[in-house]
Amino acid sequence: MKRNLTYAVGILATAMLIASCGKDYSSNPVGDPSKLNALFADLKPNPQVLTVTAGTAAKVAGAGGTQLSFYPNSFKDASGHIITSGTVTLQLTEMYSTGDMIANRASTMAAGKILQSGGQINLNATVNGVKVFANVYGVQFLQQTLSSSPMNIFYGANNNVDSVVTWKNGADTSRAGTIAWGTTNVGGQDLYIFDSCTEFGWTNCDQFYNTDSPLTSVSVIFPEKVYTPSNTQIYLVLPDTKSVMSNVEPGPGTGGQAYNATTNTMTLISEDRIDIVPTGTKYKFIAISKVNGSYYYFQQVGIVSPKVVVKANMAPKTKAEVTALLKAL
Repeated sequence: MKRNLTYAVGILATAMLIASCGKDYSSNPVGDPSKLNALFADLKPNPQVLTVTAGTAAKVAGAGGTQLSFYPNSFKDASGHIITSGTVTLQLTEMYSTGDMIANRASTMAAGKILQSGGQINLNATVNGVKVFANVYGVQFLQQTLSSSPMNIFYGANNNVDSVVTWKNGADTSRAGTIAWGTTNVGGQDLYIFDSCTEFGWTNCDQFYNTDSPLTSVSVIFPEKVYTPSNTQIYLVLPDTKSVMSNVEPGPGTGGQAYNATTNTMTLISEDRIDIVPTGTKYKFIAISKVNGSYYYFQQVGIVSPKVVVKANMAPKTKAEVTALLKAL
């Protein structure tokens, strides 16, 4: 009888453990970050709308100081034919601060390496509502001071289904206008000038950030299981280089070691690499979540030490409060 009772208790304990594990799994799914663009869409500013005439030289400026130069052969249709007439409608988003980049869910990583940013834009063009493409045009990024540091033009990776996380280097040493060897003062403004851009969409003024410091990982533990890759994104800002890193890989899914569902831990990642952050640098860590229509936010500052692990106690915020916090970065 005692043996049968022990056996029954063992079965019950096993059943409870299985049920418990099943419950934990269902309440803490791996998550799919491919819906985050829609989830955080209301943090993004509306793009500026500008117009130029195809087939003629034109120059327009964004509210943030970005200047766009177009030539008679700047626009082409989907078949590659140069468009020589008609009104071209431009939609321009400018991102000069790290807060702007986060609001637009952009980062500054390429080939698993950190980019030091001189600004980003997202530029799209249509004629009569039909998308048109770039043949060649110019973009000038406004800077606060003169600089002798060279910058390359980078374009947003096309294989990212949700947000710009990685970039491809568009610089070509055999073709002038894709590398700026420092800023140029034009009319009292200090500009990085690129006059041979060949793609619309996400465009970045960047250079690779080189450092001798050992690289390490940065992770965050969320005590509440409600925060998952389906509704939360983390960012690490390096303010001295205006660099932004995130935990979302190109394409669907969480990518490699970006998320541990058992411990509810997210890790910064770029192209399957997690040791990407230089030790000894100043950082600002940001986590943003949107659960059932409500925003939650966490921020921490510090110096990167080996294997940083942050515990994020998320606080409820309004959309206006999140926007203000990002602008203050």
